[in-house]
Amino acid sequence: MTVVPDEDLSDGETRVIVRVNGAFGSGKTTLVEELRRRWPEALVYDPETVGYVLREIVEVPTGDFQDLGLWRRQVVHLAVGLVEEYQKPVLVPMTLINAGYVTPDSPEQDERVRQWCKSRIESCTAAMGTLPSDTVFLDGELTTTELADDVLARVGGGSGE
Repeated sequence: MTVVPDEDLSDGETRVIVRVNGAFGSGKTTLVEELRRRWPEALVYDPETVGYVLREIVEVPTGDFQDLGLWRRQVVHLAVGLVEEYQKPVLVPMTLINAGYVTPDSPEQDERVRQWCKSRIESCTAAMGTLPSDTVFLDGELTTTELADDVLARVGGGSGE
C-alpha cells in the first residue's frame, strides 16, 4: 500500500490515494472492497479500465498496456484528478510490474490466466524490495479485516470497525 497525501486542497484537508499493489490473485480487490465498506466516502479507481480504453484505440505492441507511456500518465492524472475534483480518498487496486493482462473468456482461458498469475508470484515478490519502506504487504499473514484495520489506521480513514 502506498499513501500519497495531497496537501494543496483549498479546504486545507489532506486527501489520500491508497495504492494497493500485490501479486495477481493476492487479495487486492478483496481488501479494497473491505476498505470501501468501512470507508464509504472513498472512491474506487481501477487503472485497468484506462488500459482497456487505450487498447480499443491504439495498438499495444507488447500486449501489456502498462508499457504504454500514455497509460502510465493517464492513470496518475486520473487518480490525482479524482482527489482534487471530489476531495475524497481514492483506493487503487493494481498490480504494478511489467506483465501482460488477459481477461478470461472461457473456463480454459480462465485456467490459463490463473496459471499465468501463479507464475508471476516470484517476480512480484522480488519487486517487494524496491517499494517504499512503509509499504503494507498482502502476504497471507493477516486477514482482510486485519489488513483493512492497518490501512485505515495509517491513513486515518473509515469507521475502524
